Amino acid sequence: MIFGREPAGIAALIKALITFIALTIVPLTDGQQTALNALAAAILGFVVSWQVIREKALPAVVGIVEAGVYVAVHFGFDVSQDVQAALLTLIGAIVAFILRDRVEAPVGPNGERRAA
Repeated sequence: MIFGREPAGIAALIKALITFIALTIVPLTDGQQTALNALAAAILGFVVSWQVIREKALPAVVGIVEAGVYVAVHFGFDVSQDVQAALLTLIGAIVAFILRDRVEAPVGPNGERRAA
């Protein structure tokens, strides 16, 4: 499997790297940044759903919620970038806590593949 034992953790790292690179290295407009973040959140939510064994819908729903926050901010949900970053960080932390014991990695602790 692509993400091994930690599909949600690796997806969160990828989302953070995309945001960091887009904010510090690649000059993007606010609309481009929103589209990139929303797309990354939605796609990686579905990737994690595909990777885990149990409760496959939860990571997809999380990705859609995160994408929805980005889109809502872009279309007028008036919050500062600091509040937006804090809100998304909070959502990510809460979701990670909730999902941790509800989903299973496709690879066991000893490297064996698990059946769905």
